[in-house]
Amino acid sequence: MMYTVTNQGKKGLARTWAVTGLAVLAACSDMVADQKAAIIPAALDIVSGNSQSTAAGHELSEPVVVRVRDSSGQPVPNQIVNFRVVQGGGSVFAGTGMTNTQGIAQERWTLGPNPGSQELEARAVNPTTGEKMLYANFTATALNPNATTASVTISPSAPTEAENSTLQLSAAAGDGS
Repeated sequence: MMYTVTNQGKKGLARTWAVTGLAVLAACSDMVADQKAAIIPAALDIVSGNSQSTAAGHELSEPVVVRVRDSSGQPVPNQIVNFRVVQGGGSVFAGTGMTNTQGIAQERWTLGPNPGSQELEARAVNPTTGEKMLYANFTATALNPNATTASVTISPSAPTEAENSTLQLSAAAGDGS
């Protein structure tokens, strides 16, 4: 936008240049603001939390964590990421996260009630158009909560039957999670 102030003499010319300069500065600052607003996510990567296991119906011990990057690999801050269970039942705590300055968003996942494979998607949309853009798939294994496991180790691993020899036994039991 250009504003012109008309006045005669040198003072009028100086006012015209000053107003023109302000208009140019305003236009440039609008361009910078538009460039910052135009950060479009290009990749959604799993950072951590994939391939965990726990008893069916229980929350995983670690959150699921994603990073959103733009086309030059830079983090995308303030991007909404939706988390949705797509296999196995289960639930997420909030369902939506906002990326931080490092492009990181995270969520808590409780597995479904039945043992077996479970799947969660993290999704992002284009902040300008709303177009479906990206997703990452997390997997987890729901274990039978009633299963027990046991193991026994003997040291040394190849014992001899020598008189006065010592064998060390150790045992461990778990609940399957």
